[in-house]
This record gives sequence, C-alpha cells and structure tokens, in this order.
Amino acid sequence: MNRLFKPSLTSPCYCRRLKLPTRLFSSSTTLDHASSSSPSPPFPHLQSTPHKLIPDHLTPMPSHLLTTTLNDLLDLPSPSSAPIVQSPPRKLPQGHHLVYFPLLLPPSRLGADGGDPDHSPGAEYPRRMWAGGEVIFHRGWEENLVLDGRPWRCREDIERVDVRGEGVEEKVFVDVWRRYGLGYGLGEEEGEDGRWDIEERRTLVFMREGELEGRGGGRRVIK
Repeated sequence: MNRLFKPSLTSPCYCRRLKLPTRLFSSSTTLDHASSSSPSPPFPHLQSTPHKLIPDHLTPMPSHLLTTTLNDLLDLPSPSSAPIVQSPPRKLPQGHHLVYFPLLLPPSRLGADGGDPDHSPGAEYPRRMWAGGEVIFHRGWEENLVLDGRPWRCREDIERVDVRGEGVEEKVFVDVWRRYGLGYGLGEEEGEDGRWDIEERRTLVFMREGELEGRGGGRRVIK
C-alpha cells in the first residue's frame, strides 16, 4: 500500500491518500479510464442515479467488534478498544469507517449477488467483482472522528461508468465515491464543518455470465 501526500480538495491543507491494490481480470483489460474499446451505451440510469445520504452514529461497538475479529485472526496484542463510550473518547481507527453505514435495504431488494442493486448495470451482468480503489484521509480527520456517539454521515455518488470489450467479454466498470463527515445535514453537500473527513473510491467491475467460462476460468477441481 502506497502513501502519498496530496492537497485537500477543499482547503490548502494536506491529506493522506492510500491507494488500494488493483485487480485485472484479463490481459486485455486495464483500469485506464481514458480509453474504452466498446461502443455500448454508457448506462445512463447509473450515471443519473441521485446521490445517497446515509446517517449513522460514531458509537464504539462496530469498531470494537472489528478490532476483536482482527485480533483473533491476525494474532495481534490484546485489543485496545471498548464497546462503550470512554472519557476521553477514543479516535476512530484508520479504515474502521468501512464497518459503519450498512446497506439500508431488505433482503428482497438486494441484487442477485447480495450487493447494492443501484451499482449494477443490469441483470445481464451478474458477476460483480472488486477492481480497485483509493481512500483519502483529510487533515484533521482523527480529531473530528472520535467514538463519542455523535452523528455522522456518508454521501454516495456514482461518478463514472466505463464499458470495455464486446460480446461475452464486455465489462462495465463503475466508480462509486463515498464521502464521510460529521453531522446528519441531509440537505447539505459537505460535512458539518464544510468539508469531508474521508473520501473513498470503490471501482467495481460487472461481467456477463459467460466471461470467465469463455477464458477457462470456470469451475476447477481442487485436489
């Protein structure tokens, strides 16, 4: 994981940017958004999807449960967390924003793969996989995001859709941006203090059913 320093998008301060690893699913596919080899339509229903505003609270329990799980799996020292608000309150550990803001849908409305249907280009692309991403921690996020039970929120937008390949090898790359900040502020565009504390890009790739089988990537016998 690389660490870079980049100017904040909303102020002259600096932020910490973490790039997540990129996975490629064929030798002819890259994550260069500047090019596209497919004349397929850009799925306007995805690009016109209104942004979501998801509320939550900075309670310690989700972070504590994640710490406990990782401690058991990775054989780490005793977890330095607690399931209740402490005084002074603990800071949200880096990356723990991922266990907040769960999908607010009943099971009957989930996609066939159990994922968010708002990210999918359609039923003809049933294979959803992770293709890459990045996380930006803006300066001051550690001071703002403490586990004291205050409300915070996530804004989710679909900001780019790319189509690559043709026929059974066609792939749809969807960039989902999530931005996190204090306060509910359901009518506001930014966090409580006029900016976001964390910004995250998730690039998903959707493929047709026969894409992996056509490349010999179907079921394999494990001996």
